[in-house]
Amino acid sequence: MVKYDKPSYTGNFEDQVDYVKPALLVVDMQKAYLESAPGEYTQEIATMIARSRDMVDAFRAHGWPVIFTCFESNNHCKNLNRRHYPNYRDLDEGGKRLCFAGTRGIECVDELKPLEGELQFNKLGYDAFYGTCLEYCLRTQGIKTLVIVGILTDMCIASTVSTAFHYEYGVVVPSDCTRAFTPERTDAYLICFDEAYGAVRPSHEVIELLERANK
Repeated sequence: MVKYDKPSYTGNFEDQVDYVKPALLVVDMQKAYLESAPGEYTQEIATMIARSRDMVDAFRAHGWPVIFTCFESNNHCKNLNRRHYPNYRDLDEGGKRLCFAGTRGIECVDELKPLEGELQFNKLGYDAFYGTCLEYCLRTQGIKTLVIVGILTDMCIASTVSTAFHYEYGVVVPSDCTRAFTPERTDAYLICFDEAYGAVRPSHEVIELLERANK
């Protein structure tokens, strides 16, 4: 277990993650979501993208795997039992749903585009594991620690964190690399993650702990 002299998000000094054999999962950092954020969130979104890019750069520099997911809408699958009906339906005037397959909106933002050879999965629901071969790819690479960044904290991140925990990965969520629609919802879920699922720390501390554990 990696020891650290600064508390985690909830003030705990022991976060029960050993940080060995890591992979980074970048969840749904797509143009349709991030470029359409309300004006009051513009700076928060910019900061989240910048800190997430720091994580991506660190993982690439150390040769640790970086994996991307994108939420996809298409004509053959009505996503999530229509729970997202207002946002994901085909518009009455003939427009396409958000993150529709083949459109610009489904792409990762330019700052976080996958490099050639990096894995990317399109998913039809919240959970990055559901209906994808993510678990197989992690296991075959011997991954033990999964660092998860992206949006939304209370939806896709929460679902993915829960599944990763139950697959017995060490789960780490950098606190400045994820956002929900409101600060209150972001904070509530980060507290839950830190208390019950893994570790929540600022991105620069996560990088330091990973480097300590994987020398």
